[in-house]
Amino acid sequence: MSIVVETKDQLPADVSTPEYHYAIVEQPTIGPQERSYWARYALPRLALMSQEEFAHLREEGPWLVALGEQPDIEFTRLQQDLGKTAIHGHLTSYLPLAELAQHLSDALLAQDNNGKTVLLRSYVPHVLSVLHAHSEHPWQSWLFGPINRWTVYDSAHGPVSFSGGGLKSLPDYTPIELDSALIQELGADPQASALLKTLLEQAPEVFTSADHDERLKQVEGALDGARKSGLKHPDDISLFATIHLLEGKPPNEDPIWPEAMRLVEEQHYELGRALETVLEARSE
Repeated sequence: MSIVVETKDQLPADVSTPEYHYAIVEQPTIGPQERSYWARYALPRLALMSQEEFAHLREEGPWLVALGEQPDIEFTRLQQDLGKTAIHGHLTSYLPLAELAQHLSDALLAQDNNGKTVLLRSYVPHVLSVLHAHSEHPWQSWLFGPINRWTVYDSAHGPVSFSGGGLKSLPDYTPIELDSALIQELGADPQASALLKTLLEQAPEVFTSADHDERLKQVEGALDGARKSGLKHPDDISLFATIHLLEGKPPNEDPIWPEAMRLVEEQHYELGRALETVLEARSE
């Protein structure tokens, strides 16, 4: 079964302008075999993690892959060679590869309801479906404006296609803003998303997997441990989780923890100041 979701501002097809076909590819592991595949099978592709702070993650994907003059054959070959789970979508657009890649790269970042920049996997089925449904937001027409059709592969419903605006040029950038209701609909923890972004930029070695969902679970687990420790302030919770991930064990397993926690609860110290105070006192 295939589902098609139309956009009210969709433009009629333009037969005078060439339409390009693309796939979004994100492989769960990147090793010698995966690298040799792309060396042999030279389809044009560009990394969507184009931001400088994520340069060290570009090889992992996601990638926008141009499918050439036989898109159906090329797409099927990608599915067969890489596995269907590595292929996150099939897009058509009037934009050439470099322009569409830049557009989709911009869509990987969003602003949460506290104004923090978070990573957003806007290309996966559930997220894309939620974003497409919110046409009341100005960023929705920006995101889908230069798309003709975007098909994702949902495990429950099979192929689901979303129509776009059919623009022939890049629209002015409009940041994706996530309010509380949208965050809840996406099922996202904004604190986890923000901390994940920071750690990917500054300490990617803390992660035990190249898979985005597994990394997010690591961060969520560390944050959950911080909340269970009794910490209340978001900054203290983030610091606890960061220390846990960097050092490999939670701070509340350290002998100084009870004293530091007493300063947090009774003297209203920030966690960082409390830990530093206790360490200084013990070193004297």
